[in-house]
Amino acid sequence: MGLTYSKLAEIALLHPYTVKRFFAGKKIDISSYLSICNVLGLEPKDIFISDATE
Repeated sequence: MGLTYSKLAEIALLHPYTVKRFFAGKKIDISSYLSICNVLGLEPKDIFISDATE
């Protein structure tokens, strides 16, 4: 796809910092996560990583 963080952020209507946090494995809110998945054509359930402890 060849997207930069900035271009992905623009398409997903997010700040580039949020996209960088996503790819760095940092926490982002669920709506941002879903927007990024949508733009990239990914199923959210396939890449979701929970930090919840059991």
